[in-house]
Amino acid sequence: MVSMGGCFVSCISKRDLLSQICSWIESRECGRYVAAVNVSKIVLLQKDRKLASFMASSSINIADGSPVYYAARLLGSSTIERITGIELMEDLLRLAGQRGFRVFFFGSKQKVLDVVLEKCRRLYPGLTIAGARNGYYTPEEEQIIVREIAASNVDILLVALGLPQKEYFVHDHVRELRCPLILPVGGGFDVFAGIKRRAPRWVQKIGVEWLWRSMYDMSRAKLVKDGFVPFLKIIGRDLYQKGLLKRG
Repeated sequence: MVSMGGCFVSCISKRDLLSQICSWIESRECGRYVAAVNVSKIVLLQKDRKLASFMASSSINIADGSPVYYAARLLGSSTIERITGIELMEDLLRLAGQRGFRVFFFGSKQKVLDVVLEKCRRLYPGLTIAGARNGYYTPEEEQIIVREIAASNVDILLVALGLPQKEYFVHDHVRELRCPLILPVGGGFDVFAGIKRRAPRWVQKIGVEWLWRSMYDMSRAKLVKDGFVPFLKIIGRDLYQKGLLKRG
């Protein structure tokens, strides 16, 4: 693994990650989650102790964004592999369909969630839907949702809430949820349902998907504006502390 801005990033291939997840599910080892590392999280966790604790306590942190992937290589990791959250989610759904794993879908708007469930039934007939709940709830309902998920005997829990709401939810309830794997997927349901588009394949390959998304999504554009410069400063500090960058 490589350390970046006070957060670790795992040097693991997607193949090994999926194999590890299967092992957790088959042995019913509960209380594990995989987190995606991107520019926004690296910047936010500098001042958000709860988010920092969430990232530090995860079983595996994947390099989700291209900037994180290239920064990890600069910091000395030659074996890092970029694994995007949406691709991991789709791989897990496919795997669940093949092995009959139970999946609980939590988050997003109800109309988006309905499309996700219908698409999963069509694409992955072997997948068992353990339960589903949209992401709109009051603080008083949170514990009810936790108990519902725990009672569903779920193998994979997908949490499609915003940043840092999904991280806080997992951080606060990871043990109570009694789930072998929790995967916070953010806007993954919107992408899977076709509500939001990913960049064209050639844009993904050259590593500027974040820039493409910011061109049509104003919230993403703000994240780039407010987060990218601080991110570069954080990486510069890490490079300097490792002796990989000299001042002046």
